[in-house]
Amino acid sequence: MPPAPTATPASAELRIRRVTRWILGVGFGAAAAVYAIALARPESAPGYEPLETKKYLHDLEVYGGKANVVAAEFREWFAGLWSGTNLAWTIAVLTILTVLLYRFFAAPMPLDGDADEVEGGAAPPRPWPPSR
Repeated sequence: MPPAPTATPASAELRIRRVTRWILGVGFGAAAAVYAIALARPESAPGYEPLETKKYLHDLEVYGGKANVVAAEFREWFAGLWSGTNLAWTIAVLTILTVLLYRFFAAPMPLDGDADEVEGGAAPPRPWPPSR
């Protein structure tokens, strides 16, 4: 059986670039499609927004304190991320985060023998805790 081909740093970098481009294309394409669909839909009639009424906010604060009001506002904001044009922006941000995480974890680590070349021949690190 022939030996397995070894991956060169250039081929690894090429693979990382291709996957990165693929993730960006799919993610931004999906975000653009969601944005276009959200713009094409007619806006619904303004509805009842309980967090905009003073009585509702007062009741929330009476029953649960300021933390209850903040938690209700956070839930409302978070639920708003998953509809309309906000969903398109959420997909775009998640795409960028996915690319950054992929490139961080896919980057090849230098081998032990290459560490001296990368660091310019610096002395090896001292053990911790330092001995006296």
